[in-house]
Amino acid sequence: MPQLPKIAVVYLSFHCEPYMDDVVGALKSITYPKELLELVIVDNPHPEYGPSVRYIEENVMPLSGRELPHVTLLPQSENTGFAGGNNIGARWALEHGFDYVFFHNNDGFLASNAFEPLVNAMEADKTI
Repeated sequence: MPQLPKIAVVYLSFHCEPYMDDVVGALKSITYPKELLELVIVDNPHPEYGPSVRYIEENVMPLSGRELPHVTLLPQSENTGFAGGNNIGARWALEHGFDYVFFHNNDGFLASNAFEPLVNAMEADKTI
């Protein structure tokens, strides 16, 4: 049986508090092996609300590697924008040997079996 690929789920946090419960709930029920996933949170500080680092440290990090895949938090001192934040997360993932990078929108929702069909498609056609 071939080894399943490692996936970095890059999540750009920009005042993530209203959305994080949904993200955490979805990742708790994901069927892809959690040990092959990494939640990479890039926190861009919001101009009005500031960074979400404290909220993430208190509410998400205690679940890292237990109920959730391992979580890496990449706090930014300034807002790098949507593309900049995603690029920071993707660069981190590639530097740490992940096979695939999945960009998770702040208000997106992951079905429990979201990764299996994506991996099957990507592995079946290496030109994608």
